[in-house]
Amino acid sequence: MSLSNIANDPNKRMILFGGKGGVGKTSISSATAIYLAEQGDKVLIISTDPAHSLSDAFSQDLSGGEVIQIEGVDGDLCGLEISPEKGTEEVKHMLEEEGVSDELNQSLSMLGLDDLTSDLHQNTPPGMDEAVALSQVMQIARQGDYDRIILDTAPTGHTIRLLSLPEFLDSFLGRLLKMRVKLSNTLAFFKSMVGMEAEKDRSVEIMEKLKENILQIREDLQNHTETEFVVVSIPTLMSVYESERLLVALTEQNILVRNVVINQIMPRNESCPFCSARYHSQQEVLEYARQVFSDYVQTELPYLAEEVKGVEKLRKLASMIFSDA
Repeated sequence: MSLSNIANDPNKRMILFGGKGGVGKTSISSATAIYLAEQGDKVLIISTDPAHSLSDAFSQDLSGGEVIQIEGVDGDLCGLEISPEKGTEEVKHMLEEEGVSDELNQSLSMLGLDDLTSDLHQNTPPGMDEAVALSQVMQIARQGDYDRIILDTAPTGHTIRLLSLPEFLDSFLGRLLKMRVKLSNTLAFFKSMVGMEAEKDRSVEIMEKLKENILQIREDLQNHTETEFVVVSIPTLMSVYESERLLVALTEQNILVRNVVINQIMPRNESCPFCSARYHSQQEVLEYARQVFSDYVQTELPYLAEEVKGVEKLRKLASMIFSDA
C-alpha cells in the first residue's frame, strides 16, 4: 500500500507528519512535497520542529523565516522553517509592550505573591511554543495561496502536548483571567488612593484572544475534509509503542489519521551476521506493528544505505512512498 489515497484527494490541503524523533519524518514529508508539486500542485512544506532538518533534506537554506522557492523541483514547491522559540518570544514581547506582564507582576507583588509572579514571568504553558508555530502555519493556510501545505512536526511528545493545550488553556487562562480581574480591581483601588490614574487593562482581552486562537487551531486540525495526520514509525518496539500513544491522542482529539508509514525496514541478508540479526529482530516487531496498525493503510519503506539528502534522492524516495507495488 502507499500514500496514494492522500495524493488522489485534492481536498486534503493540510498534511501533517509526526512520530518519534529519528524515524525519518523530514525525509518522508519532503519526498511527499516533491511528489505532489511534480503532480501539478502548488505546495508549501513547513517545519515546526525546533531541531530543524528541512534545510539539510533539500540542501538549501530555509531557515531565514521567509518562504523560499525550492530549487531543482519540476513544479511549484516552497519551503519554510518556523522557530517555535522565536514565536513564543514574540508573544512575550507583545504582552510586555501592552504592559500586561508589568501590571500583573505589580498586582501580584502588592499582594505578596512574588513566587507566582516569577513563575508566570519565566514559564509559558507547556505546548505554547508549538501552538504559536502552528498558528503561523494556519494563517498561511487560510490565505489560500497553496494547494497543499505539508507540515514536518516536532517529535511525538511535543505533538501530544500541543493537542492537549486547549484544555490546559481553558483551565490555566480561566483561573488566570479571574485572578487578573480581581488583581486589576485591587490595583486600581490602590492607585486611586494615592491619586494615580488607573490605566486601561487590556490583559484580559489579549489572553482571551490567545485562547481563541488556540481553539481555532484545534478546529482546523479537526477538519477531516482538509486536514490529515500521517504517523511515521520504524520497526522498533519503542517507536511502535510511541506511535500507538500518538494515535490514541489523535483519535481522542478527533484528528483524521488514515495512514501509518513504517520506515527503515532492513532487507534480508544472511551473509552479514549483524544484518541478519537486525532483520529477524525487525520482523518480530513488524508482525506486531502490522496487527497494531491494522485499521490503517500501512506503507512500508526499506532501510536505505545512503542518506536521503537532496532533491534527486528525495524524488527516488517519493517513488517508493507512492508506489502501490
